[in-house]
Amino acid sequence: MTFAISFIDDAIDDRAKGSISLGSTVETFCSDLSDYSCDDYKAQWTKAINLALNERRTTAIFKSIELAENGIGHLWLYPIVPSEHAGDTSEKQALLEDFPQDASDGVYLTERFMNVTIRPENFNERHFVQYEDGTVGEELALYYLNLSSPESFFGYLHDNVSHISHWYFSNSDLKHYLSRTA
Repeated sequence: MTFAISFIDDAIDDRAKGSISLGSTVETFCSDLSDYSCDDYKAQWTKAINLALNERRTTAIFKSIELAENGIGHLWLYPIVPSEHAGDTSEKQALLEDFPQDASDGVYLTERFMNVTIRPENFNERHFVQYEDGTVGEELALYYLNLSSPESFFGYLHDNVSHISHWYFSNSDLKHYLSRTA
């Protein structure tokens, strides 16, 4: 399997198109550049992959940070879970695709979004989902995202990928990616 992530072309109107190769699957995405630049995303990707490989801890690649004026929004991300954490029991290993012979020989990527805020004062009141028709939905569970220290967000992530879509990559796949971006 091959792994790659990059921006496809120049930013247009505070958005940049990107793509991520997940083995034989290529997904495209748009990253919001209102609060985080292309260079910020690229640096975050490199740091997250290095931490996952070298410290063997759960991290994530940020795909898009989309914030409203009040500092609340969505973080679209690809969590990276070291294989030994994702398959820490034989039951979990049986549910994972391509589990390696050596339990620490790779990582699993998944995809998700989380409701975030960049302003701690937003925790002082309740916030609800706002629908396009003006009605209000469920209360939001917010996670704090410090844009100057994105790795602090990794503590919110879990390592259970056994019942969700996931892709396996060997450590060498990610090292190959890092060598091309250095």
